[in-house]
Amino acid sequence: MSIKDLEEGYNAPTKLIQSYLFTKEFGNFFVSTCHRMSSAMLDPTPWYYETFAWKLDKDRHRTDWVVEFGGTDDKEWAFQNHIEICRQLDLRGEYKEEYYK
Repeated sequence: MSIKDLEEGYNAPTKLIQSYLFTKEFGNFFVSTCHRMSSAMLDPTPWYYETFAWKLDKDRHRTDWVVEFGGTDDKEWAFQNHIEICRQLDLRGEYKEEYYK
């Protein structure tokens, strides 16, 4: 990759999936999974999928960050993880890796 590639946005993350989750018990959440370039220059897998989740306020603006999960280069696993995060937020209002089946 050249400097020109970086300047032209070659390393810009791309969205894979985004979800709005509305729960009665725990409030509302926004979950986003993107494909992005690692900031570690010598990373053996420079591109990976990363998922974040935030709590939403009454106006559906992101407020509190609740989940960060990343580090896979497997697209199928990224989809499964995204859905698992949504499932746990719906059931418990939080995500914990040890709950993942």
